[in-house]
Amino acid sequence: MITFTFDPLQVRNTVFTDEHGLVVYEADTPFKLGTRTTTIYKIKPNSSRSDTRDQFDAIGEIEWHSFTSTKFRFAGIEVATNDFIPRRSFTRR
Repeated sequence: MITFTFDPLQVRNTVFTDEHGLVVYEADTPFKLGTRTTTIYKIKPNSSRSDTRDQFDAIGEIEWHSFTSTKFRFAGIEVATNDFIPRRSFTRR
């Protein structure tokens, strides 16, 4: 099992590192008024010896909503949180 660490401890703008400290995923949520979208990126192998910067592929999105169901998008499928994460009570999930 892989254990991920968030850095910094904000899920909307963070990098996910494995137990060896290697970056595996990144979450980026640009600030804007209204509906915000977090894009989840996965690190991809870098085959270029001249460019040693990490490169990422977008693998999913979370579209945050306050009054309606937040939406997850992954591999061309969109799922509302009401369908994906069932409610446990009136105010909590």
